[in-house]
Amino acid sequence: MTAYGRGYGTAAWRKVPVWALDRLRDLAADAHWQAAAAPYRAEVAGDQPLYFVPVWHALDGGGIMRERHPHPLRVQEVADKHGGWVRVGWSTDPVTEKLPPLDPRAALRSRWRRSAYRIYRAYGPCVEEADDFLCQVADCCRYSLWQYSTEYRPWMRQVSITQVVELEDACRDVELPEDEGVL
Repeated sequence: MTAYGRGYGTAAWRKVPVWALDRLRDLAADAHWQAAAAPYRAEVAGDQPLYFVPVWHALDGGGIMRERHPHPLRVQEVADKHGGWVRVGWSTDPVTEKLPPLDPRAALRSRWRRSAYRIYRAYGPCVEEADDFLCQVADCCRYSLWQYSTEYRPWMRQVSITQVVELEDACRDVELPEDEGVL
């Protein structure tokens, strides 16, 4: 990617390094999720505006908390990528025990992330082979693979039902049995 400048070969023209582009993506996504959490806060009556914000916890497969956030899609994304689940951390509604239902497109992306996690787990330390396999299923390059699993709308690519079903079928073929390797 090229930074804006006057033209090629001038002092203002330069290429943006990969690490800087990744950092810009992270900052944009963080700013998006901070703004997207605003509708979930509850205002408390009084002279001074006071807000209660529900907090969801994304836990990994071992029960370790990976993310605390007020937006349900964000914590679902993090939990899916770590092979875990979501629980309510704090809410003004004492009845709230689980996430609101996902819309069909978000549920499809969640299925994709969970299956991708299972593929990465099956391949173990061979991350590049797992990436190649996922790219083959998604019919994309490695650099755009992350766009299928993000909930950040400006860079999101929606997975199709066919891609998800193909990946879930591949999971069944690739995964090792649970008792394999146990002495």
